[in-house]
Amino acid sequence: MPELQPKSDQNSQMGDKINSSNMFFSNEASNMAHLQVSVDLFVFTVGKGVYRNLQTMSDLARFSNGNLYYYPEYEYYQSGLRFTNELYNCLTRECAWESVFRVRTSAGFNQTATLGNKLIKQRTNDLILCPVIDKDRMLIYEIEREAEAVDKPERRRLMADQQHMFVQTALLYSTADGERRIRVLNAAIPLTNIHHLSFDYLDTSALALYWARSAIHRAQLNQGNFSSLQSQILLQIQNMCRS
Repeated sequence: MPELQPKSDQNSQMGDKINSSNMFFSNEASNMAHLQVSVDLFVFTVGKGVYRNLQTMSDLARFSNGNLYYYPEYEYYQSGLRFTNELYNCLTRECAWESVFRVRTSAGFNQTATLGNKLIKQRTNDLILCPVIDKDRMLIYEIEREAEAVDKPERRRLMADQQHMFVQTALLYSTADGERRIRVLNAAIPLTNIHHLSFDYLDTSALALYWARSAIHRAQLNQGNFSSLQSQILLQIQNMCRS
């Protein structure tokens, strides 16, 4: 295993601080995931100012559909109960094994991004590999409506009459008893042109998690160019105010 160097050099670029510094962990996670192995990481620091290169180490969990548990400045009397509960939950919760997962949408909508600890199965475009999956795993999908300008007239008429977006999720998995099962969930999501109705039914906890995941993802894509991200945020706010 390679030695991880701190990324706290003041002269280093911001992109170097938020991106992984070594491909070893992501490559190993990919290999383990295709062997149906998922990694849960428990990372501790003892004492103040102790450095851990979490951004690089977390690739083991990120690309194997695992979890990361971090305990900074660990002391038994302050964090011991939390660690005990999380470890117990990790070892005893009911799990599905050797899973693959896919989401489909009705005509007129496209899946643009997937956020979370996931790995796309080799030789596929959207089939997510889940060596272990349980009630605590979470994936976020970004779905947007297709641009009507590129559609044929009959397709535009069909989309204009749409009152729902239909989403289907399919999970193929093995139970702890060795049974191979598939679980399919179909959902009809109402569509509206009235803006305030969308805000009336928002799940604020889910939205906050989405924005956090999306911000991290976009920061990595922009190589830590936060000035560019700030400009994008201001532009979106201006567009919202104009509408």
